[in-house]
Amino acid sequence: MTRGLPLEEMQNSGTIAALLPAQGVSVGSENIFADSIGLMILGMGTVFVFLSVLVIVTSLMSSLVQKYVIEDASSELAKLSSSGQDQQTLLTVISAAIHAHRSRKNN
Repeated sequence: MTRGLPLEEMQNSGTIAALLPAQGVSVGSENIFADSIGLMILGMGTVFVFLSVLVIVTSLMSSLVQKYVIEDASSELAKLSSSGQDQQTLLTVISAAIHAHRSRKNN
């Protein structure tokens, strides 16, 4: 509770002001405002770099998906649409799935 003051000085002062740090003396660093601005800039810079990397990676993935996956899907769709029997089978399977889902939902 003495905050580094010798016992004689505390007894001689008799006030609580003797326990408080003097005006102009900061605890821990010379200029806490400059440190807080530096920390804010560091944090905002980190977030900016992370979000920039996220945008670049997402754009790259999107272009890869459009290039490879959509071509494969369109070729598969062309194969399915060419045969009428497959469409009838697909319609039957979808109808059965909808009926099973609705009957399970009611129970």
